[in-house]
Amino acid sequence: FPVTIVRIPLSDETIYFVMTDRFDNALPDDPALTGYRYDDIGYWHGGDFRGLTNRLDYIKKLGFTAIWITPPVVNAAIQGDSAGYHGYWGLDFTSIDPHLGSEADFRSFVKEAHDRGLKVILDMVVNHTADVIKPADGKYSFRSLREQPFTPVIPAGMEKSKVPEWLNNLDNYNNRGNFGNDSDSIWFGDFFGLDDLATDRPEVLDGWIRVWSDWIEKYGIDGYRIDKIGRA
Repeated sequence: FPVTIVRIPLSDETIYFVMTDRFDNALPDDPALTGYRYDDIGYWHGGDFRGLTNRLDYIKKLGFTAIWITPPVVNAAIQGDSAGYHGYWGLDFTSIDPHLGSEADFRSFVKEAHDRGLKVILDMVVNHTADVIKPADGKYSFRSLREQPFTPVIPAGMEKSKVPEWLNNLDNYNNRGNFGNDSDSIWFGDFFGLDDLATDRPEVLDGWIRVWSDWIEKYGIDGYRIDKIGRA
């Protein structure tokens, strides 16, 4: 049979990937924020949206037509023995992480990119959040689908730590422990403890549609790269 290769308009773009925290510093470190440690690769190094904006001409001259950035959402500043500089430990999916600058800084970055004919693509995480939920029995090993999920608990003071509010609903997570040797764990298990969302639940699906639609409406970004996909 003949094979038809479908090319979407985005396939004509030349995309430059940026880990914002590691690209360019323009703002001084905010002493009220934790997680900066320049001598450790696992912590915040201070790159920000003002710094990235300052280098847009450089990226344009390299011949790129779009910029793909790591998730800009508010992350768990420190988790375990490293920090959320990469953007994949989201807590507030509606706001800019202050380590990277302000909403005004991000809005300016998008505008300046567009003024140069550069599209802006966000990395978005739909499969998990930062590690907040804990198993009541303290056991993180994966529970198979033949077993009951673990009883989830949220540490005191963290009950409302995630935004939007539906992310604080324990029923919206698989709660089966860390992924491991069980073949189902790749779909239902926590990735090194990160709270794995039940992406087949309507509340989760509808919630993400609202969240990521808002980023387009609020900032005028051009597209998304989906980090990990659940089974929905």
